[in-house]
Amino acid sequence: MNLYDESLKSLFKRRTEFFKNEFIEKIQDPLAAQKEVLSDLADITRDADFWQEKKANLSSLEEFKKSVPISSYGYFEEAIKKEIITKGGIITNSPVIRWLKTSGTTGNPKYIPYTYHWMQKYRIPAMYTMWDTFINACPHILLQKYSVLDTQTTREAVQPSVCGLSHQSISNRYPRINDNDWTPPWNSEPWYNENMPSDHDGRSYARLRYFLEKDLRAITAINPSMILSLYDKLNTFKDSLVRDIYDGTLQGEKCNNFSPDHQMAKKIENIFSKNNFTLCDVWPKLSFYSCWTSAGASYYLTRLDDIIPEATIVPFMTCGTEGVTTIPICPDIESQPLAINQAVFEFIPAEIDPEKWLGKYEQNTLSPMELEPGKRYHIIMSQAHGLLRMWTGDIFEVTEVTPEGTPWMFFVERYGVFNSFTGEKLTHQDLSVSFEKTFKTHEGQKMPYLIAPKWDAIPYYISVVESLRGIDAEVFAKQLDKEIATVNIEYASKRDSGRLAAPKVFVCPPDTLRQYFEHGRNAKNGNQHKFKHHQTDSSIVESFWK
Repeated sequence: MNLYDESLKSLFKRRTEFFKNEFIEKIQDPLAAQKEVLSDLADITRDADFWQEKKANLSSLEEFKKSVPISSYGYFEEAIKKEIITKGGIITNSPVIRWLKTSGTTGNPKYIPYTYHWMQKYRIPAMYTMWDTFINACPHILLQKYSVLDTQTTREAVQPSVCGLSHQSISNRYPRINDNDWTPPWNSEPWYNENMPSDHDGRSYARLRYFLEKDLRAITAINPSMILSLYDKLNTFKDSLVRDIYDGTLQGEKCNNFSPDHQMAKKIENIFSKNNFTLCDVWPKLSFYSCWTSAGASYYLTRLDDIIPEATIVPFMTCGTEGVTTIPICPDIESQPLAINQAVFEFIPAEIDPEKWLGKYEQNTLSPMELEPGKRYHIIMSQAHGLLRMWTGDIFEVTEVTPEGTPWMFFVERYGVFNSFTGEKLTHQDLSVSFEKTFKTHEGQKMPYLIAPKWDAIPYYISVVESLRGIDAEVFAKQLDKEIATVNIEYASKRDSGRLAAPKVFVCPPDTLRQYFEHGRNAKNGNQHKFKHHQTDSSIVESFWK
């Protein structure tokens, strides 16, 4: 059996237990936890140029609200440009280690400062806390080197491109900063280390090759589409995988990590020949997985249950590049406790439009202890990266509030986002701009259109467009696909990795859409037939294909 070095495993276990116990302690006294975070933010921003210039006062929550406005990312852009040059001292006193990349609403990537202090005191402890929950739910995770396939994080070398620092995703944990950085026992394993292929197909193939002959017990992912993608890749690469197992190779090349195994190759080949084989057919003891389980991700759970039946599920923490929001402490897929020790959190009822408070020194925000079960809220975060009172657009629903005052909640949607199958967070603006450019290229003018998300094994977007010129549907669809990928880097990534299929388009004569919705108003479900370009019900769009 391929066992971990006992010292690595013990250190990892001690860290997960320590930070989990600390988190449990904090959620027992949320008011004290919030005061502690505010005090830390005051220390880390006290001498920062941007906040000195803005006369920010973090001596109390009341003064904080009076002196710092609720803002979106744009408020910080000029300060970030300065900090890119200084690598610290502008937004916080802590050195910037690297810049985190995430898609902006205009398609331009954001630059979130990944500071030494934020990494060491907040982001890494959150990871260890979550993994303690995984280990408690599936103790076999640490049984041996191939007990868990961790796809949540990667170790990919990214060349410095921003004044000597790299600009990379939060899930890329390379390089390791110091001994306190995220260091799982499998950190240097060949299926996880920095020598893995960087493209999706190459990385997926290598993961499958390393694990196919092993005793896999658990799979962890951020997005459920990653697990489904691995299953799809088993089908796509099955012939090559069987051949590699038979020959003891990796993609046809000799590799010291493998030896020929004719018996295993035949066994795997027989499994692959079955109709609708499951991942449990491949790995009989696979009984655990983790991924997001709320909002759009919840639509994948039925399919995941088909391919990993009767598995224990623990949701991945609710987080974004900008910070951690909830952390799981048990296998509850409905909601998780607010990450009370990760940020100063404020809330505003979701029905109050952002234009009433965004950019203002809004003082009538709610604390975590003032929330009500069943209600939805905008969330305002002040994290230790220094982007204080930042609104990302995320909306959460509270399921319960503990007697101590800590809310349990789940992510519902992002304000202004049209749809997100697998993390692409396609906005109304993304679509408007993309259709405008596509129509300009092929029609010479704007025309009415509809688009809706269509769930399938590989989801996609379905559209109907009007045309005077009788444009070719496939040509229009290819151009639309290209334009959306241009304005939304997450969409481009999901298309490249095969987690989103290409959009499908139907072309109809002018005035078709107006007539359709005019007729629909008189039907029993007339309220569903509102003429909106961006529809949530794919059946409305599909009706034009019949």
